[in-house]
Amino acid sequence: MRILVVNRWTDAFASYGRHIDHQLHHVAYVTVPGWEAPPDARHVVVLPDLNKVDSVVQAARRCAAELGGVDRVLAFSEADLLTGGLIRDVLGVPGLGRHDLQRFRDKPAMKAEIAAAGLAVPAFQIVGSADEVAAFATRTTADVIVKPRAGMGSWGTQVIPKGQAVPVAEFDDVEVEEFVTGPIWHVDGVVRHGSLSFVKPSRYIGTCYDFHRGQPLASLTESGPEAEEMVRFTELCLKALDLTDGLFHLEIIAAPTGPVFLEVGARVGGGPTPDLFLDEYGIDLVEEWIKIELGLPVSLPREHAGHVGYLELPGTPGAEVAKVTSLLGKIPGLYFERLSAPGHVFTGSPDVDIAATYHFRGTSPALVRQAIEASLPLARVSLR
Repeated sequence: MRILVVNRWTDAFASYGRHIDHQLHHVAYVTVPGWEAPPDARHVVVLPDLNKVDSVVQAARRCAAELGGVDRVLAFSEADLLTGGLIRDVLGVPGLGRHDLQRFRDKPAMKAEIAAAGLAVPAFQIVGSADEVAAFATRTTADVIVKPRAGMGSWGTQVIPKGQAVPVAEFDDVEVEEFVTGPIWHVDGVVRHGSLSFVKPSRYIGTCYDFHRGQPLASLTESGPEAEEMVRFTELCLKALDLTDGLFHLEIIAAPTGPVFLEVGARVGGGPTPDLFLDEYGIDLVEEWIKIELGLPVSLPREHAGHVGYLELPGTPGAEVAKVTSLLGKIPGLYFERLSAPGHVFTGSPDVDIAATYHFRGTSPALVRQAIEASLPLARVSLR
């Protein structure tokens, strides 16, 4: 098979040689500086900026010429999903095209699809000015949220309390929606031929929005009736979005009235989630995604596995690390930590501005939550 990979990662996510047999398949890459391609790669094009879509498509054409055609396109970063779909369209490659993937990147589009299926979503509207946001706010009793239509990880999101003036901001490709109160869950998994072959519902402690404002963020896998309700709601959402084969990361608000759709990505969940699932359930989400793209059978998780969770501490852009607290050996259930080294300077990049990551496991959600809550007052980042 002739495979084209669009890659913007330089970490373990980009270990394609571990997942793809480069002797069996002919593999070409469009990638970023600083990443080392597998030695058996057939062709590699390095670009300084994968956000320049025209350049990426031109590079993909060169790779296709070198391979004598392309049978599959792999583009796993959320930032590259639409580019990967466009390349499939341009080269006539099977798989989700740009139009298919738009509903997994454009927040109004995804909510419109979910609402059309009769599922709960926040009230929302595409806006182009502060006046339009203010007018929307008069039609709801809740706070409102302004966010980029194709944003990731709450970057660029603003919460505007009820009655507060709309701050001056750019209104290019943004939406406004009502703030729905309730804990936020995320459901991650693998869907194959329209059925969930692997799924794990998790509950956040804190929010991604507050994480970008200096607060810790934690998450843990859950079980029980509420978790089962979140999985059922997820199945309905995936059906409404017509995602029958692939990976997903879906976020849900557990409102007093029931589950409310927040947003979805047709991708691997971010942060420590892939590492935790590999450690506890024996599922490598990137590998499963590749298997689906190549038409191979997916794996089954380990039986009788327990529960996992994580805690992350944000960095402060521009600050230098003096010390980050080690908690290994101090908290039952904490089995791994990754700490920023003294002298590290936070840059403001979402990829490197994590001061500390702690991984937890336990036989029940209660034990994992207990470990996370015991860690929160002890985990500290000292800055110079």
